[in-house]
Amino acid sequence: MEDTKVFQDNYGEDKNKCYFGLFDGYHGRFAADMAAAELHHLLLNEMAKFDPKTKSTTVNNILDNTDVEQVNLIVLAMLIFNKKMATR
Repeated sequence: MEDTKVFQDNYGEDKNKCYFGLFDGYHGRFAADMAAAELHHLLLNEMAKFDPKTKSTTVNNILDNTDVEQVNLIVLAMLIFNKKMATR
């Protein structure tokens, strides 16, 4: 499989933000790997320019050694959590 995934909780050192990316390596892994390795850093740097509470720090990819089934469980848990938070 040529897909690459990234999940980071407490994105930008904010407990209310997370980052999830799933990148399709349709014609090979290179573009998907580059996007997974760099996009969250670029986005965090841009967010820090507009939100002083956002910290532009290097964070680890929680999904580096996680298979697709675990990704599905994480996404499902996030959706359930967000739904519960929205009904408060």
